[in-house]
Amino acid sequence: MPIYQTQQSQFHQPVQEQDVSLNQSNGDMGYQMGFQMGMQMGYQMGNGQFPMSNQQMQEQMLMYQANQAARQSVIQSTADHKQAVEERGVGLYYGDKSSYHDLSEDEKVQWLQEQSGEGSVVISPDELTKSSCIEWAMEHVQAWYQAMGQDDVFAQIDAETRNADLKGTELAKILVNYGWQAWYTNPDTSYTGPEDAQDSEHTYSNHIADKQGIYYDVPLAGKLVDTDANKDKLNVL
Repeated sequence: MPIYQTQQSQFHQPVQEQDVSLNQSNGDMGYQMGFQMGMQMGYQMGNGQFPMSNQQMQEQMLMYQANQAARQSVIQSTADHKQAVEERGVGLYYGDKSSYHDLSEDEKVQWLQEQSGEGSVVISPDELTKSSCIEWAMEHVQAWYQAMGQDDVFAQIDAETRNADLKGTELAKILVNYGWQAWYTNPDTSYTGPEDAQDSEHTYSNHIADKQGIYYDVPLAGKLVDTDANKDKLNVL
């Protein structure tokens, strides 16, 4: 199924993506930031624009730090979840519509004991976080706003999204209203599904994105499509 992603609208020019490891040092971060700033200034000067002022540079550096904080939030949360599965038999998140969610506290304890491997430390229900695809995304949006020092803004986004019944498209529209861009992504715009289960979502949504510039009423700033056929040409997270 095609998905959308959002990014802050301040960055309009292409910036080379650099890999950032879990154990990245402060020196590496400084190098990354300097590299990105140099790329950005070179792009501006090459287009006849004046270099950024000190204030603009500080704002861009803060933005870069926030982007890295959100990225690291995704990486670390995923790594912690996988490690828990491997070492303790159960991950750190459970779905808000899962059968586990409907168990009593005693039943949860019993279920977790049954899932734990021999010799492993049994996970407690208190260690697990109720989540969903939307709340997972919001967790990392929160990391971005925390790094920007804008917890109050995220609180507004969180409230608006929950008032909209935690719908992904509503979250995307809300983020656009807060200055983000939504990009349509579709790994294979020609995919129609297996013969016994036809799927028109990939082709139809791509057609609508082209003709109307929206994805389920989310205004789009651009597209990243057919990535399955071009993986060797992409440099993505």
